[in-house]
Order: sequence, then structure tokens, then C-alpha cells
Amino acid sequence: MKLPRLFGNRVTWPIWIFVIVLLAAFASRCRAAESELWLEVGATVVRHEAPVLGFAINWPDAGPTDTDYMLSLHLIGERDGMRPQSALGLMLIDGFGRFDIGLGLCLLHHVDRRNGSRANFMLSIAYRFGDGRTTVRERHCSNAGQTEGNKGLDMALYGRRL
Repeated sequence: MKLPRLFGNRVTWPIWIFVIVLLAAFASRCRAAESELWLEVGATVVRHEAPVLGFAINWPDAGPTDTDYMLSLHLIGERDGMRPQSALGLMLIDGFGRFDIGLGLCLLHHVDRRNGSRANFMLSIAYRFGDGRTTVRERHCSNAGQTEGNKGLDMALYGRRL
């Protein structure tokens, strides 16, 4: 049985350097009031199972009215013959009590049999637990049927605000 690999590509070390620098930049108190850094772990679900590791930066109340902007980067491992994938997303997030919903754009590293294009739409729904530092989130990335091969990419994620 072959275990799933999260870091199966040759550009792993620049990603780790970026993550370390990003964590160091957000470690200061002055940044905490302006934005939030989230660590998200989970798996792709429904059509293809693979591990997922991601970071998201949330800018509360920075969007129109009381909405948030969220920028995310997710690394998706390989499994069942699918190459590792990365997804860069930019979303507008709004909420209802402890629930958050989001709509935005998603840029994939490469085209595969799940998504027939690099540029896609992204939908998100999340539930915030307790003091709001922990979430469970579902993200869906799809090209909305604009090309052949539009199975989509679904990620079930557990998130923790750093």
C-alpha cells in the first residue's frame, strides 16, 4: 500500500522558507490587530483523497460593509496517480453568527482530471468554535463547467488561528 505524499515535488524547500518567514512576520503584536494567520490541515474529499496543508491570511472587516478578505495557499498531496497540486485562493468572506461563507477565485498550479483549467471559482463554508480561534471549513474549487473535466476539488479542513 502506497502512502499519500504531501511534498512530492522538488520545490519543497522554498515553500518551507516562505512559511517560516510568514510565521515570523505575523509573530509581532502590531500585526495581530490588523490580520489573522490561520493554519489549515485536512484532506481532499469526494472525488479524490489526498492530504492538504494550508495557510490563510484573513483581514477582518476590510471588505465592503463588514466582510473579510481571505488569501489562502493550500498544498495538496499526491494519491492514486494524481500529481501534487497547489491552490492559491482569494475570497470575500461574510458570516452569520458562528458560520462563515465565502466566494472568490482559485488559481491551481496545473490542470488535472479534476479541474480542466487553472483559473477557477472557490466557495467556502465554515463553522467557528468557542472563541473563534478554531474552525472546520469546506472549500470547493471548480471552473463552473467552463471546460471539459470539471469534477472540482473539495477540501475538508480543520483550522487554527495562530
